Amino acid sequence: MTQRNVPEITADEILAPYQPGQPLTEQELALLNSLEENGIDISVFCIKTRRGQPYLDFEKMDAEQCFGILNLSYSTHSEITNKHLVDYLFLLFRLNVFYAGVQSELALNILVNISILYKSIDKHQLMLSLFEAVNNIVKNNDVVIGRHTINMLNMLANSYQQTDNTNEAINLYGGCLARSCDVMGEEAQESLATRNNLANCYGDIGEFDKALPMHVTCLEISEKKFGCLDRLSVNFLNNLATCHYSMGNFPEAFILHLDCLARRLSILEQDAPDTLTSLNDFVNCYERIACNGMVPQLLRKSITRIDMTLDGKLSAIITCIHGIGYQYYNLHQPIKALPFLQVYVEYLSSSPDGDVRTRLKAYNNLATCHECLGEIDIALSFFEKSLEASTREFGEKESITLTSQHGVAVCYDRMGEFWYCATDF
Repeated sequence: MTQRNVPEITADEILAPYQPGQPLTEQELALLNSLEENGIDISVFCIKTRRGQPYLDFEKMDAEQCFGILNLSYSTHSEITNKHLVDYLFLLFRLNVFYAGVQSELALNILVNISILYKSIDKHQLMLSLFEAVNNIVKNNDVVIGRHTINMLNMLANSYQQTDNTNEAINLYGGCLARSCDVMGEEAQESLATRNNLANCYGDIGEFDKALPMHVTCLEISEKKFGCLDRLSVNFLNNLATCHYSMGNFPEAFILHLDCLARRLSILEQDAPDTLTSLNDFVNCYERIACNGMVPQLLRKSITRIDMTLDGKLSAIITCIHGIGYQYYNLHQPIKALPFLQVYVEYLSSSPDGDVRTRLKAYNNLATCHECLGEIDIALSFFEKSLEASTREFGEKESITLTSQHGVAVCYDRMGEFWYCATDF
């Protein structure tokens, strides 16, 4: 784990100039002067000079009027406030600290907005310092915070996570999750996102006993609230599959990754980045169990699960399964192609209204795999079934019929029965 980055400027150093007893900064004064030049009455701020520096006279100021002027300025003179946006927000922060305290929800939200603004202009260190300032205020004052501040704390935790400060990220995510569930409920998207991030952190350090149930909870809540095909649900399913893969639970990961692929095929384009990622994850998982005799059973179990999720709309994932098998077939890896082609043939056979030529080609491909693996009896049965059907449907001279007949001949050749091979066809 790398050492946590120490901000170049601390939160106290950033916020010190904006405490109520401090003079206005040059930038704040420039903002107020610009507003005055454009017809805004800034006398309500009761600016006084002491020791040659401008101060706000909070004892004489009317808070409601001051906030009203700033709100009016933002709506009617946006070209000025946007030019001085950081200073505008810090002036608001100064007023809120005096009238409501630094721990007030509005003061915290202002700091959040300044942090996000710093991020947008690539002042990452200043952003991180303010994030930490809000976190410290929340911790030290037992503040009941709202959605905006919770999202900001999640961003801070994410910054820790991305810089490998996993323990700090876990502590912050844990606090965010508790607050988010209290404020918005455990089914809120913010609570789900925080729980998911916390689970990922636990996974990063190998504490899968904590990560796995959190991923399960995220998926269950999301599917119940948003549906199985919601992108959030699909992402949570992908994370659960990845967790099982990381734990070495490859059969379970295999089923979940295929389910995730099926869902993404139904809501995204075939070449969408997330779809391709799911395809890659599934194939990687398959490679870990490719020679396991349970793969056909896992594929059938997966399809049953997907059938329920997609309400019978299986064509996209079945086509994909065939494509994976056919790719292995073309790569001359029959043992890896076989399970996919088996399940594809089973699906086509259960759909008698499907295209006959497609089904017969699938028979021939599956038969060739069995023949390459030395399973001649099985190969022969599929070639003969294809030959009978293709002769009946298309005649003796059709290419698919000739392919089937050639396959039968090869099988008899492998069995030493050369009389068939010598038949003139």
